[in-house]
Amino acid sequence: MIDVVCPYCAQAARLVSRSEVYPHLPDNGWRYFRCEPCDAHIACDPRSGQPQGRLANAALRSAKRMAHGLFDAVWKGSHASMTRSQARHWLADRLGMAVADCQIANFDLAQCWQTIAVLRQNRNWQRNGTQAAVAWSVGHSPGDASNGRARLRLPVASRHSDPGKPMHRASSVA
Repeated sequence: MIDVVCPYCAQAARLVSRSEVYPHLPDNGWRYFRCEPCDAHIACDPRSGQPQGRLANAALRSAKRMAHGLFDAVWKGSHASMTRSQARHWLADRLGMAVADCQIANFDLAQCWQTIAVLRQNRNWQRNGTQAAVAWSVGHSPGDASNGRARLRLPVASRHSDPGKPMHRASSVA
């Protein structure tokens, strides 16, 4: 049996059925570790019984959902610019952590908010016409067909800029 300790109250979490965590949903055989006093829980892998991340209270679950939504848009959204593996490498680099540690399921609240900030900044790059900035940071040029994505055209001024910094137009002196 796996022992899971609640990070909020340091009590042992109980292994429960899905219907105890989500009473409005039918029981599908999934098991969860749950700390009832803290309203913290995490799903278990159905094959191994291992927790699929860290025990999370309502605030952390909400932040994880938001972070995952933004992350998924990077690699499988309508403006996706890289594969999931590339996106994980890119995010790990932006967060300053090893790729193996870059799992949103294991993040604490501060890491989730940092992830959300990084991914929102990326989303703003995409909206401003610099969709390929992310691809540049993982070693692909904007027109590189090998990354499995559509060719993207960038404004000439951004082709040589650092994708992590905002573009600045050169001002002409009269």
